[in-house]
Amino acid sequence: MKTILGLVFAFTITAHATIIPVDLGPPRNFVQPDVRVPINLGFSKFSGQSLSLDFTFTNNEFLRLYPAKHYNFEVFPWLLVSGTGTMNSPSGEAWTVGVNGERNSAISTFSAVSLTDDGSLFALPLGYIFPYFADSTGKKFNTTYPFDIYSLHFDLLLGNNPDFQIESATLFLGGAGSRSFGIGPHVPDSGASILLFAMGLGAIGIFQCRGLRSGNP
Repeated sequence: MKTILGLVFAFTITAHATIIPVDLGPPRNFVQPDVRVPINLGFSKFSGQSLSLDFTFTNNEFLRLYPAKHYNFEVFPWLLVSGTGTMNSPSGEAWTVGVNGERNSAISTFSAVSLTDDGSLFALPLGYIFPYFADSTGKKFNTTYPFDIYSLHFDLLLGNNPDFQIESATLFLGGAGSRSFGIGPHVPDSGASILLFAMGLGAIGIFQCRGLRSGNP
């Protein structure tokens, strides 16, 4: 009964969330460390707002995660902020959402910390999600692949200082070592093609080096 009530509560929050459309661009697989996509949050000041946000991918797009050697893939809204004085960072919780609107990752929670700035630009994550990670009990929520993500849900409490201004916002995808992911539709079910592509690039680099050493262009 507790599980059912928890799911109903989660879906109720999502149903009343503000939708923020995100265009991930054309389908492709990635071998570079990370990708950043511009987003429009719809607000630029921090006034202690309590927000429920759904970052929904447009044009039937989705993130596809593959089994990886390093499971530190992360996704979060990344802000450039300027301000004067002191303010708390955002606090709350977040998770990923599957094709049928279901939560398909453990819930990531984040607490507020005090920030002080003198007017300079600084980077501020608006929460974060590590889809591969286990929950606080050590249990992984999703153990099947491919792991497809169709939207991101954030419940947030922002800091309160109108002297802090959001200058720009992007959605960050990736992280050190998390090179096996794609943007659908029309991406393969496994990460094998990414590996082959990376091997091909490596082979080209080797041949170019040999050519330079032998005096050929």
